[in-house]
Amino acid sequence: MNEQDSEQVPVATPAPAVATKPNVTKWLIIAAVVLVAFAGLRSIFSPENIVERAIENQVGGDIDIDYDEDGTVTYEGTDGEQFSMTAGDGAELPDNWPSTVPVMDDAKITYAGSMTGGMGTLGLTAVFTTDASKKEVVEYYQKELVDNGWTIAGTMDFGDSAMVTATKGENDSVGVTIANDNGETSVTLSVGQQ
Repeated sequence: MNEQDSEQVPVATPAPAVATKPNVTKWLIIAAVVLVAFAGLRSIFSPENIVERAIENQVGGDIDIDYDEDGTVTYEGTDGEQFSMTAGDGAELPDNWPSTVPVMDDAKITYAGSMTGGMGTLGLTAVFTTDASKKEVVEYYQKELVDNGWTIAGTMDFGDSAMVTATKGENDSVGVTIANDNGETSVTLSVGQQ
């Protein structure tokens, strides 16, 4: 062996890996931009705004829709017309429900709506279920409406359903539609006033 052979050749070792720290600032900026974009898209594509635009396209006017915490949905047009409704377990009669149109004591209200239009017209609707039979509901409204100053205009029986109509004065009317529905009796009250 000669001297050259005995010399050790240094072996190249890789440089230690440099630990890179994630760029937190960059990710915070990206997250902020994404959140702002989602917030903007949410307001543009919210159900409220989508429904408003769809109705506005159909009627050719401006509509405002509000959803309240109690489940009430209100639509308001530029001419002052307004429609308000609640549905489901929390449904209650509108504040402007006439006291002369009673709701049965055991009523479970599932829908209530109120609509105002031009020239002071008012339309109200309530839907409820009751344990009373169709016949009992018909008899109840025939008596209660008369007791509250209404004149019965007609009563019709269609087998599983019936209808009672009444008027008061020249412009006020009530329609009571009664139907058997899966062992319960469903009642729809429709009130028109001017």
